[in-house]
Amino acid sequence: MPSDLTPTPETALIETYVRALAPGVFNMSCGTRVDGGYELWLQLNQDSRITPVVIDQSEFESGDWKDKVKAAIETANV
Repeated sequence: MPSDLTPTPETALIETYVRALAPGVFNMSCGTRVDGGYELWLQLNQDSRITPVVIDQSEFESGDWKDKVKAAIETANV
């Protein structure tokens, strides 16, 4: 994984949002990218695929990342 998994306030916010949408998420990690964005890897349950979500800095600043994460959760939940 090319991201730094050192916790930051932004990655904590992303993880909190994921837990609000998918409280039973099996596995999740979120980190900062070298380009200033964020990388989220989530697995909704033990048998599901790991879903990567890349959030660039402009998406994070505008709040558009929430729609991207929500769509990834909905797609992974099918």
